[in-house]
Amino acid sequence: MPIGWLSTDSRTPRSAITTGDARVGAWLDEQGRKHLSKSYFAFDISNFRTATVFSARAVFPEVAANDCAKRRQTEVWELVPHDHTTSWADQPQELNILPSVKNTQCLASITYDATDAVKRAIRRGDKTITLAVRIAEDQQGNVAFGRTYSSWRQSVGVEYNTPPNTPTGLGLQQTYPAACPDYVSGSAVTFTASTSDPDGHQGYRAARWAFWPVDRPAQRVEQVYEGSGTVLGTVPQGLLVSGTRLAVAVRDEDGYTASAWTAPCVFTYDNQAPAVAPGVSSTVYPEGADWSGGENVPGEFVFTAGGVDDVVSYQYEGSGVRGSVAANGLGGSATITVTPEFWGFQYLDVTGVDRAGNRSPTRHYTYMVRPTSPTFENRGVKAGEPTTFTLTARQPGAVSATYRLENGPETTVPLDANGTAPMTVTVPTLQPVLRELVVWTTDASGHRSRTIRSTLFVDQALPQVEVTPVDAEAGAERVIGFTAARADVVSFSYRVKSSFPYDEFVAVPAVDGKATAKVTPAFGGYYEVEAYSTLASGERTGATTTQFYVTSPAPTVTSAEYPENATSGAPGQPGAFRMSLPGAMDFVIVFEGRYYYPQADADGAATVELTPTNPGPTSVSVTAMLATWEQSPTKEYAFTVGNGS
Repeated sequence: MPIGWLSTDSRTPRSAITTGDARVGAWLDEQGRKHLSKSYFAFDISNFRTATVFSARAVFPEVAANDCAKRRQTEVWELVPHDHTTSWADQPQELNILPSVKNTQCLASITYDATDAVKRAIRRGDKTITLAVRIAEDQQGNVAFGRTYSSWRQSVGVEYNTPPNTPTGLGLQQTYPAACPDYVSGSAVTFTASTSDPDGHQGYRAARWAFWPVDRPAQRVEQVYEGSGTVLGTVPQGLLVSGTRLAVAVRDEDGYTASAWTAPCVFTYDNQAPAVAPGVSSTVYPEGADWSGGENVPGEFVFTAGGVDDVVSYQYEGSGVRGSVAANGLGGSATITVTPEFWGFQYLDVTGVDRAGNRSPTRHYTYMVRPTSPTFENRGVKAGEPTTFTLTARQPGAVSATYRLENGPETTVPLDANGTAPMTVTVPTLQPVLRELVVWTTDASGHRSRTIRSTLFVDQALPQVEVTPVDAEAGAERVIGFTAARADVVSFSYRVKSSFPYDEFVAVPAVDGKATAKVTPAFGGYYEVEAYSTLASGERTGATTTQFYVTSPAPTVTSAEYPENATSGAPGQPGAFRMSLPGAMDFVIVFEGRYYYPQADADGAATVELTPTNPGPTSVSVTAMLATWEQSPTKEYAFTVGNGS
């Protein structure tokens, strides 16, 4: 699409026409007067001034023809640049006619080869190119050859290529983010860079890498790796000679042109690791001493290079510490401070690192840390009652001890000549069960020992619970006795639990620290009593559990057709047998070698029909499975089957 256009008219030779469609050649107005016109179209080519132009095509769509029977005489001309307003009276010089693609169709879009015209304009440094559309000179005045062209649908299509951008971010891949270090090590050295192309080409793209010794540029090696975006280049193995100063650069290529080379990254390749492990020393924590320093006692450790002149830092790792520290100069020393948190055997592993990242052998340094945290005999405490502990200091020169219950107020007491001191602690409540006592000592200079955090168990004042009688059958009454562990108990709460369901807690008042309750278990099995006390403050004590066992009786069995211990019925004559036992879930019946498993109803009863097959004495064995998952004793129900006479 043109950025501007105009038509000229021989009847208005000093002005230009910029509306409507573009006329060329001769034409008649409404009064029959003859006009001669040329049209001019300007196109923007500024985007191609740094590009390589391969071809350019100008397309002009016709919208009207005075006589389609006449062979087209339209021409498109390249113009000499014109620095003033164009009119019929002041026409720009026509320089070269553009070749056209022959097209005999009337009202067609005609294509012209504008390649040379665009290239010449770019070489001149022009930002635009203007093309003139006219009728051939010898037919200029012949109305039959006049044509009309669209004033806005014209175009100049350019096939071109712009050089790729200079790559960015050149750096060693092994660093993050990629950077150009002064020294590099490793068996393989790979660099990375980012490439881009303003054309956005999806076709061929490649990175050309160059590697060379700085003092021997004639030994430059270039390698091409296809790809775009993030590209990689690996230094040839033949150039990786320790101590060599190397350079690397890269450019982007698209198959037509190439970007500029990046500024080179210059580095020294060093693949020789320090041969000697660092020296390690400490006056506070000397190696091999039985005990030294102490918990929470800071001590300096000095690292030395052991004569290696290019160590720049030290990496260390040990008991509770890890890090890296810079040397105070090339091949120099470094100092760190370690404050042990725990006493006993400790270690420190130290490695020297040179400028290229090569690591020396590791120095393994061991030392013993003296215990400084105080000790005391930890025992349970009773809520509301003061408990005194005897603290023993282990910190050299300790003069006082400080303690607190969890985040409560601190109490400081002096140490006697034996390094001991009393600590009196009162835990106010039963809950929580576990409380933390925080303790440390302090020497005359104000330095603190390691703090210890010891867990105190708070006596939960569990009530005593006793069930009598211990052994009895279901349906017999039990008495549960409760005895308080504290004088301020006002009630006991208990519940009796079988396998299911659990009863709710029932409260009974305490009288002089005692109370009783009565229960009558309905069926056999193990039962559990869970009970806790309630203090006058409303606080609950811990819960006590105790078990007792209820003996289950055998099920009862009845039958109208076959009464127990009597002779009745006959073989083949069925009889109904009813069995029951409180708490029964189901029954196991054995009769004439066969098993039956009737399910009990809510009352613990079930009925089963049995048919004897032989006359004479026989029996039915009945066992109940209880809700407590216990099994009742077996009932042997005996009777005699008559012969039917």
